[in-house]
Amino acid sequence: MGYLIFTELLSSTGLGHFTRCSSLYDALVLEDKNPVFVLNHDGTAEDFLSGYRINKSRWISLNVLESFLKETRPIVSFVDSYLASEDAYSLIAKYSKNIVCLDDTIRITYPKNSIIFNPSLSGKFLPYPQTYKVFAGGEYALLRKPFRRNIEIRIPSEKIESILLSTGGSDSENLTPVLIREIRKVYPFQKLYVIIGPSFHNLKEIEKEADVNVELVLQPNADKMFEVMSKIDLAITAAGQTTYELARLGVPMISFMTDDNQQSNIEGWLGIKAILHTGNYLKKEWHDLLNFNLKLVSDFETRRKLAEVCRRSIDGQGNQRFIKSLLGLIGN
Repeated sequence: MGYLIFTELLSSTGLGHFTRCSSLYDALVLEDKNPVFVLNHDGTAEDFLSGYRINKSRWISLNVLESFLKETRPIVSFVDSYLASEDAYSLIAKYSKNIVCLDDTIRITYPKNSIIFNPSLSGKFLPYPQTYKVFAGGEYALLRKPFRRNIEIRIPSEKIESILLSTGGSDSENLTPVLIREIRKVYPFQKLYVIIGPSFHNLKEIEKEADVNVELVLQPNADKMFEVMSKIDLAITAAGQTTYELARLGVPMISFMTDDNQQSNIEGWLGIKAILHTGNYLKKEWHDLLNFNLKLVSDFETRRKLAEVCRRSIDGQGNQRFIKSLLGLIGN
C-alpha cells in the first residue's frame, strides 16, 4: 500500500471528496502506481465504489489510524477531509514518507512537511505559509474520466431549451423543490434535468414539483453526468466540484452557495467572470438574485461569453499534471 488516499464518503458530506479523489486515483493508476482508498464510509453511494481498491475504515479515530499506519508505512498519503483533526494529520505525516493535504480554505494548520494541494481557481491566492510546497490553481482541477477526453467545442444554442439543476450529493435543506419553482417562473416549458444525489431524502417533495418536462436523474455516475451535461444550455448548480465539470464542457452556470467551504471556489469563478452567482440561499435577497440571473442568461451573448471563459479555464489535464509534478518532486 504505497499510495493511500484518505477521504470520506458520508451522507453528511456528499460526494465531493470522493469524486475528486477518484480523479487522483485514476492519475496514479496511469503512472503505474497502485493506490488504495482508505475510506470513512457509512454505506452512502455504494455503487460509486465499483472498480476501486478500497479499505473501509473509520480512520479519523486516532487509535484506528495509528494501528493502520504502523502496518502500511505509505510512500505517499493523500488526505482530503473536512472532519479529520490536526492530530490525525500529524499521525499520517509521522508514518508516511510524504503527505499531500487537499485543502480548500486553509481549514487547519497542516504538518510542517506537508505538500498542499488546492485544485481550485482561487487556490493560488490563499496565504499558505511558505514552509509548505503548494500546488494550487485551476490548472490542477480534478475531473472524472469522461471529462478528461478531447471534447468538441460546443456553441451555446440561440435559445435556452434545456437546463440542469444540481444541489450536489445531498439536499438537506430541501432546496431542489424551491429551485424548480423558481426556474419555472422564468422557463416554464424548457426541459429540466434534476440531479438526485445518493443522500437525498426529499424525493417525494421533488416529485410534487415535477411537470412533464422534468426528468429526475437518479444517482448518476460520471458517464451519465457527462451525457446530461453535454446536451444542456444552462446549469443552476451548487458551487462545488460540479462547477469544474460544467466548465470543461463550456456550460453557462448560475451558482449558489450551500456551505461556507464553497466561498473561495465562488470567488475564483467570479474573479474570471465565468459564472453568475446568487449568493447564500439563506439570505433574503437570494430569490431576487436568482430570478434576475435566470432572466439575464436568456441573452445569447451573455451565455456565449460565460461559456468561452469556462472552456478556457479548465483543460481536463489537471489530474495528470499534478501527479506528474508530485512524482517528480518526491523522486518516485
